[in-house]
Amino acid sequence: MSFKGHAVECDSCKRFDPEKSSTLALLCLEGAKLWKSENTFTPKREPIIRPVHRATKAQVKAAMRYK
Repeated sequence: MSFKGHAVECDSCKRFDPEKSSTLALLCLEGAKLWKSENTFTPKREPIIRPVHRATKAQVKAAMRYK
């Protein structure tokens, strides 16, 4: 079942407006689950550029132990 099909039958989900974030509280549990599964968008993240000479936390701790 899709969210649009569910919203036709559900009174609380009919009042939901995707343009207004304050109306998310009006969704029922089933409608919220359907809405979230259909409208997931994860933007691509920029890769993190790390320096070549990078030590782990354990390596730094071991090096600092004998100073």
